[in-house]
This record gives sequence, C-alpha cells and structure tokens, in this order.
Amino acid sequence: MDTQIIIALCEGPHDVAFLNKTLKTVGFKSNEKTSLEEYPFPMNSLLIQEATKSDVEALNIQTVRQSLLPSNALKRGDIYIFLYIIGGDSKSDLRKQFIEKLVSFIRKPGEIRKGRIDDNVSLGVVYFFDADDKGVVVRIAEVKKEINEVIDEIPDESFTANSSIVLKEGLKIGSYIFSGNDNNTGKLEDILLPIMIENNEDIFNSANEFLEKHYDEDRLFPMKIEWTENEVITEKRSTKAGDKFKYNKSKSLIGTVGQLQHSGGANTVCIGFTDYLRLEKIQANPKCQEIISFVEKFIAFE
Repeated sequence: MDTQIIIALCEGPHDVAFLNKTLKTVGFKSNEKTSLEEYPFPMNSLLIQEATKSDVEALNIQTVRQSLLPSNALKRGDIYIFLYIIGGDSKSDLRKQFIEKLVSFIRKPGEIRKGRIDDNVSLGVVYFFDADDKGVVVRIAEVKKEINEVIDEIPDESFTANSSIVLKEGLKIGSYIFSGNDNNTGKLEDILLPIMIENNEDIFNSANEFLEKHYDEDRLFPMKIEWTENEVITEKRSTKAGDKFKYNKSKSLIGTVGQLQHSGGANTVCIGFTDYLRLEKIQANPKCQEIISFVEKFIAFE
C-alpha cells in the first residue's frame, strides 16, 4: 500500500481536538510517540528542521512558541495525518509557505529524484475552516484564491463546493468548512455542542444559567499592574479596546461543564477525553459522518 501524508490545516485547538477524536472512530490511532526521524520523508525532515531551528539560542520565547509543529499525529496503516493549529484569515502567508514547501518535495518531469518523495508516497493538504457569517461558498472561494497564489490555478469549475478536492502539481488539496444546521453559516461549536448536550441537558442548562447570571462585559477588560512615577505599584483595569478579551459563550460553556470531569483542563482536554462526546454519538451524527466521509474520499482521491 502506498504511503499517504496528509496535512490538516486547522484554525484553532478545538478543531484539532474534535478532528483527532472523530478520526479515531474510524481506526486512526495516536502517533505522537514516534520519534521524528521515524516518520516518512519529507515529514521527518520538516519536523526535525522545525524542532531544531538554526541558531535556536538566539530565538526568543515567542518565536519558539510559534514553531510550525503539529498538535497531533494520527496513523492508520500507511496513512499519516498531521493536525496543525495554524490560525484563521491572518495566517494566509504561513499556510502558503507550508504548501510551497510541500510542493518542493514533489518531483516534476525531468527533475532529479534526490530530495524528492518516491513515487509510492503522496502528499495532501486539507483546509478545515469555520463558515462563520461568510457562508460556505465564500469560504471555499477564499481557500481557492489562497491556493491559486502559490501553485497552478485551479480551474473555475473546480473547488466550488464544500468537501472539494483537486490535484495540482502532484499535491492533493481539499477543504471542509464547518457549518451549522443550515449547511451554510456557523462554526465548529454548532456541530460540537448539540452532540455534547444530548443526554446531558441538566448539566448544560445549569452551566448556561451560571454564565448568564455572572457574565459582566466590564470584566473582559483585564486588570494591569503598573508602576507610577513615584515607583509605587498600582493596579487598574484597562480601558483600551485592544486589551479586551474575547468572550465566546459556546467555548465558555464547554469549559464550564468540562471541569466536572477534568479539573483545570482546557477545552481541548474536555473535547478530547470527555464522555459528553462518545463513540455512538459520533457514529450517529450526520455532520460527523459527513466529515469522516470527506476524509475517506480525500484518501481515495487520485
């Protein structure tokens, strides 16, 4: 069986946690304990290069945190899926650089084999985005535009709907857009929360009441410790719009109910290990099965 390497480019950690658990329901297993050098080429090379950047002593902490390493790695047979947290609209350049790197490993006619993947290895990239208020069609168009900026243009008639897949310059590229019940707008939480709430209505209703009762928008502005001119330490609440925290009720709801099982755990832990999101629920949910069907179609695409 040929080796497939699939790079999943996700916006945030919740997407990765959800996909990681969903894909395990169809036989993928965690593969993070594998040493970097043991992954198939070119992933071993890319990961080692990223993990051991030259002149690492000169890097600052923020730069190291931004290293382009996957959050999770999955394997089923000879199929490898690497789940990356890349970010949203503002990270277009990072995604394009990643695609350019992958394309550089694909041998073009007449090129030497050295430094290129073998004929029995295929590379693929999948975009996982939220539709948000833009809608699925607009999101797909944005993905298509981004791809066209770095490789041969995708024909107008291709890549126009959700779960689209194309093969360009030897690289498989696909996109799945998370949406709600209207199949047009929405985000991952519109899929995730209804599944988690099912059979846990009392818990979620109580958590929702807590959030509504105690939410205070003023507290979204953080307290900051400052030095006065007289070198006195003071603390006051910021009034700068740029300092304001973002409140997302759906994410807060997941975090609140998650504390009943994993004290101090982040939402990603709750999504990844909670019994609010169980095998039978994933198997019975149309959206989850749609995502799985897309991934399987991507694997089979030639």
